[in-house]
Amino acid sequence: MNRRQTLVAVVICLFVGAILLWVLLHRNATSTALNNDPQILPTNTTLAVLKQSNGQRPHRFPQSNSVDRADLIRYRLRAIQMDPDWDSKRSIAFFGRVLDLDGSPVQDARVDFNWSDAGGNGIQAVRVTTVDGKFSLTGERGKRIQVRVSKDGYYAVIRSNRISFEYANAAEATYHEPRSDEPVSFFLKKKGKGETLLTSASGMRSGMTVRPPTNGDPIYVDVINRRVGTSGQVAIQKLWEPKSLETGRNNWRFSIAVPEGGLIEHDEEFPFTAPETGYKPGYEWNFESSGTNWQATLSKYYFIKFGDPPRYGRINLRTSAFGTGVNLEYAVNPTGFRNLEEAPKAPLPPGTILE
Repeated sequence: MNRRQTLVAVVICLFVGAILLWVLLHRNATSTALNNDPQILPTNTTLAVLKQSNGQRPHRFPQSNSVDRADLIRYRLRAIQMDPDWDSKRSIAFFGRVLDLDGSPVQDARVDFNWSDAGGNGIQAVRVTTVDGKFSLTGERGKRIQVRVSKDGYYAVIRSNRISFEYANAAEATYHEPRSDEPVSFFLKKKGKGETLLTSASGMRSGMTVRPPTNGDPIYVDVINRRVGTSGQVAIQKLWEPKSLETGRNNWRFSIAVPEGGLIEHDEEFPFTAPETGYKPGYEWNFESSGTNWQATLSKYYFIKFGDPPRYGRINLRTSAFGTGVNLEYAVNPTGFRNLEEAPKAPLPPGTILE
């Protein structure tokens, strides 16, 4: 190689080296900027205190609507190309408060946080609410956290309390933008005076399965004595045909009735007070395989009233289009009072075996 060729080779090597050095420095600087960029921290939220609905359970939380959501989505896509662990490195800040259903703060409620780090290791943290029901978690990093609240003497309001909060992907419905002046509200319901109820529970099973005759005759459930047979307060009928291999459907019918009383359908999370009036003798469904109303399963929740003098209870049912089984869970107040909140059960003696 002559002197000229050697010089050209040296120049080429220096040029390539300079390019590689620039790329390396630029990537490190960009990665550092991404990890420290204030844009990755959420900026606002529209989460508000849930309104009550005639004393019933509050509505679900609305989703946050940030004007910067689209920009955040594009920003994340660029960031994870340079750092695959970018999601799990997001700064976590969470501000919340715990309220009773009447809106009063709940002090000394337990708040459990769960999330994972970049290595997939599960991390937990616990906070306790202050006198004004507030709590917070800051200084942690992760992609998503789960938050649950609890306190002895209270029920968790499952339908309304959010659990999952996303910090990395603004495209997810659970994406969260924290603000200390607008804490996320969680609700608990204070337990009332419970009654000793007659229930479908047996051992570790909370319900029972009944199988009506295949000829369409009713089967009766005695909710007082937890028996199934030819007599009882609740009558159930079910007829079904084999499933069509072509359509995957069948024709089936189902009915539930309280011959000496009635039922009222409900959708309450805490069905603790049975209505005094308004009961219907029964409900019936007829599902044709070709009909638009056909469904493969049926789940219903009712208050029930029966007898003279009347007694009150609640019953939940679930059944399928295919098969005879009907799953029931019920609770009845034998005293005649309409209170259906169950009193705490006494602890079982040591060594008791539940079947």
